[in-house]
Amino acid sequence: FKGLTDLINLYFSNNLLSNLKQGLFRDLGQLKLLYLEYNNLEKIEKETFIGLRNVIRLKISFNKISFIQKEAFSFLINLEEIELTNNFIKSFDCIFESIDLKSIDLSNNQLNSTRINIKNDSRKQIDLVFALNNLASFERNWFDSFKTNVKEINLLYNKLEFIKEYYFSNFKTLRKLILSSNKISSLHKKSFQNLELLSELYLNDNHLSTID
Repeated sequence: FKGLTDLINLYFSNNLLSNLKQGLFRDLGQLKLLYLEYNNLEKIEKETFIGLRNVIRLKISFNKISFIQKEAFSFLINLEEIELTNNFIKSFDCIFESIDLKSIDLSNNQLNSTRINIKNDSRKQIDLVFALNNLASFERNWFDSFKTNVKEINLLYNKLEFIKEYYFSNFKTLRKLILSSNKISSLHKKSFQNLELLSELYLNDNHLSTID
């Protein structure tokens, strides 16, 4: 891509790509959109996206990704939306400390744990979509790095059986929480404390029999 300094959008969808050479996009400093859906990519390494400082939307859905290096997205300093749906991701431990993200979509993977460090003083509110995964519980500090900048959390079709009091207590700006189609059988009386701005709560299609 040497010499394509004015390229704005790049579409690689529906190909047979299995690997992206590190530094491949180094000269595409003006790129805004990068679409890599429906390929055979298996991993995302630290310098895969070096040079893409102006990309705002990245789509890597419908690949075979099972490994993502922790700093894989650190060069995408203007990234707003990332889609990684329909891959084979079991654990997601990535750093977004200098990025004002608006949306992370990890739907339809194999997640059983995740930790995402994002910019704590972000000006934008973020939507977190973890639907259709294998999440059964959260560690106490699972969401600590997000704190007050989350607008929506989607946990549709996971394996949650209960909602502990500390799961969502930090999300003071949360407006929409989707917990439908899990295995939730009980709620703690403080499960949703501090969610004063919450306007939509979805608990349908669970195993609830009593509510404290």
